[in-house]
Amino acid sequence: DLLLESRKITGSLPENARRAVKGHEAIIERIEARDVAGARLAMTEHLLMTQKDVERFMEGRAETPT
Repeated sequence: DLLLESRKITGSLPENARRAVKGHEAIIERIEARDVAGARLAMTEHLLMTQKDVERFMEGRAETPT
């Protein structure tokens, strides 16, 4: 499952996990405030950061000899 794999990758480094928690908190805050546009923006930002984290992880793996 792609979602599970991305969580394993992004959660494997403490700084990524901290950033993810902050992203989740921002999404929840916007939902609780009933701010649809803000929640959408927070979710988009969170997903883009996750994508960047996965890309950085994969680039590092490609540079590491097996």
